[in-house]
Order: sequence, then C-alpha cells, then structure tokens
Amino acid sequence: PNTIMVFSVEPEKPVVLQHQFAQFEFDLRQWKSHTDDWQKAFLQAVAQRAGQNRHQHWFGFSSGHDSGAVHCALEMLAAKREESGWDPGFHTWLSNQSESADLGPKSYHG
Repeated sequence: PNTIMVFSVEPEKPVVLQHQFAQFEFDLRQWKSHTDDWQKAFLQAVAQRAGQNRHQHWFGFSSGHDSGAVHCALEMLAAKREESGWDPGFHTWLSNQSESADLGPKSYHG
C-alpha cells in the first residue's frame, strides 16, 4: 500500500517493472521506554466511542486480545465514575464459547 511501482508497457512486449519506491518513509525507531501515552490515548478513544453510543445496549463480540483491552478500559472508566458517585453506566456479561468451523464464507454461499 505504501509502494509506488513504475512499469513500462509497450505493445506486444511483457510488462516490465522499471522502478519501485516507498511513497512515504516511516520512522519506526522507538524513542520512548514506556507506553503511558499510548495507554492514555487508548482509554480516551474507548471513552469517546462508549460515550457516543446512541443505543442503550451494546454487545461486543470478539475472542481476541483487543476485546479484552476494550473491556479493561471500560472497567477503568466505570471505576472512575463510581469514585465520583455516578452509576458506572454499563454491565458486563461473559460467555465462554468456541468458534465453529462451519461458520464462514461457505455457509453464506450454500
């Protein structure tokens, strides 16, 4: 996605890659030795999305680490609300299930 590729195209000849280069060079060096800023930004992002919920009920279905992180953030936000005397604003239900190999593209196409 970040690569620009320049090809030569001539009639009756194979297409040839002439040049390839990055559109943008990312600096992936790490300058921080902590994740405090990332944690703060993640908590703010969850608070923003949870606060903009137009519906009374919201169910997040996932079996990965991301849903656990979102749940943890919601618990932290609820604890802050409880400390100030507010209703936490959400309840959690957990269901231990497993994935079914029968669910997927085949089940949608017959």
